Amino acid sequence: MAEQLIDSSTLLPERAVVLGCGMAGIAAAAALSNHFEEVLVVERDAIPQKPEPRRGVPQHAQLHNLLSCAQFNLEHLIPGFIAGLQEAGAGNASVADETHVYELGIKMPERDLGLRLMSAWRPVIEHVARQRLIDEGKVAFEGLGRAIGLTKQGDRLNGVLVEQDGKIRAVGATVVVDATGSGSNAPRWLAAVDEQVPVNKTTQAGQWYVSTIFERPSDYAESNDFWLTFPSPPNTRGGLISPIGNNQWYVSLSGRLVDQPPKTVDEVKAYAATLEDNLSIASLIEHARPATTPNLFRKTTATMRRYDLLDKPLAGFLPVGDTIASLNPLFGQGMSVASQQARELDDTLMGYRAGTDDITELTTSYLERAVAASQSAWELGEVVDQTVSGSADTESVGLRYKALAELIKEDPKLHRLYVGIWHLIEPASALQEPSIQERLDSVAAKLATKHS
Repeated sequence: MAEQLIDSSTLLPERAVVLGCGMAGIAAAAALSNHFEEVLVVERDAIPQKPEPRRGVPQHAQLHNLLSCAQFNLEHLIPGFIAGLQEAGAGNASVADETHVYELGIKMPERDLGLRLMSAWRPVIEHVARQRLIDEGKVAFEGLGRAIGLTKQGDRLNGVLVEQDGKIRAVGATVVVDATGSGSNAPRWLAAVDEQVPVNKTTQAGQWYVSTIFERPSDYAESNDFWLTFPSPPNTRGGLISPIGNNQWYVSLSGRLVDQPPKTVDEVKAYAATLEDNLSIASLIEHARPATTPNLFRKTTATMRRYDLLDKPLAGFLPVGDTIASLNPLFGQGMSVASQQARELDDTLMGYRAGTDDITELTTSYLERAVAASQSAWELGEVVDQTVSGSADTESVGLRYKALAELIKEDPKLHRLYVGIWHLIEPASALQEPSIQERLDSVAAKLATKHS
């Protein structure tokens, strides 16, 4: 029935449609605009004219930290994005001399690693990126439209069905990018047109975080510094202070299911005092005046849809961002992964634009690259843990983490590599270099002798 709604004579063969106007959709639209005559973004919410939360966006009112991967990719796809974000008042600090980090059981060295950490409200990030595309006239945005299905001709997608104002219309397209997020209905849409659906891989994230805005004490009124505390296993509690406009701090405390989330400002301050950071975050907010009440966000499960395992994916259907993988939010990698997938889309389309790739080949290639980007972030914590520990023995694991901390203190290049891994600009496998492993073994052995 869906195919009967399409009048092939009205199709624009070089139109690309993006479903969803979050950062994954905006980044994908930017990539598509380099290759298609027309790019249309369809969003179920109204398109805001200024930065403001949208009901359909998870963590819509939360602050987001932009890692180096996201900064590089978004600036490449949307030139001027970083400058626009800075003009909008985003936090912007040098890593790691202006980002005070407690990790691996130590206060990490504060040295300039040539990287930046940025922070801004999600609505601000989206608005800056969206407005640049609008100003360039490269992408059209259409609000209050809800995608309800896909259409195809033969074995290829040729459009999407959109419900708007109680009416259903078919929008023809060569490709459709699904950026509707973790709640995507794509598996149901694919099944409705007799296509294969992806297998889901689910794991327990068991993560939560509580965010509260505080007025900055006068001593820090002009500071753009960040403070970050990462728990050392088996500890589970972490914390973060990010600078935001109006001389305020965005304070985020995190934990696992075994930890009870704080509900009041007093409980937030008490929880901060339990972090393993020598009470630095707790002391900073001890006398700070709260500007909001604590806001709780939970992430109980993380899900990956393995589109790359489909024997014959629907040609022209291209998922991105949380539609492929909904990651643990603790590491702030969601926008980085989505931006990387948009870069992969841009690169994959280069061949298609030159006429060397068929749309079927393009789809298969993109899905492999996009899922690989998600997979890298999905497994990052586990890969780093296994690489550093090299053992299941608790005592040996602890010694090798202490050894890594000692090496990072002495070696700026190793420090840069380690931070680059978490910023998704270096592969986790880099820690497996024989020279690094030999040094870890040597220092761990000395620590073992010292403590015996």
